[in-house]
Amino acid sequence: TTLAIWQIEVPQSGWVFNKATRGLKAEPRNICFGHDETVTCVSVSAQLNLVASGSSDGTLLLHDVRDGRIIRSLESTPLGTVPSWIKILSESARIVCACASSGFISVHDINGATIAKTSNRHDAFDACRATRNERHVLFGNRQGDITVRATHNLSIVAQINVSNVPITRIETKEHEECEV
Repeated sequence: TTLAIWQIEVPQSGWVFNKATRGLKAEPRNICFGHDETVTCVSVSAQLNLVASGSSDGTLLLHDVRDGRIIRSLESTPLGTVPSWIKILSESARIVCACASSGFISVHDINGATIAKTSNRHDAFDACRATRNERHVLFGNRQGDITVRATHNLSIVAQINVSNVPITRIETKEHEECEV
């Protein structure tokens, strides 16, 4: 399975669409190979020139954004778990991977070492987001729980329940840690 990195240029006139403008000039910048199954999550860091991806067979790969070559494979997720979210933390040079349905979470350095991992089926989640300062990852679930984990060791920093309302999306604001 391939992963395409696209170069999309904004027209000088801006994003103006009309009947005469039906498409954008878009060409693949690079094609990344290496996954045997469907790619399920992707993260790009222009700062580190890296693309991280996970696939349905649990493989996690790092590619060079400039030429598409595989830099390294990270430790795969446990058998039967599918990565649903991956994030390159540029400031700390770490990659966080999470599998929503199984509650499996891992953090790796960009050299491929697994720093921490945790798995608990009761921690399955529906929403996930790293904070802007990259120190924490927030997970929300259908029971209305929000769990905050430290990105350096995946320890639980805080847990709250917001009146049993399902959490389906978590966003961060510029000057705040999180907004649900």
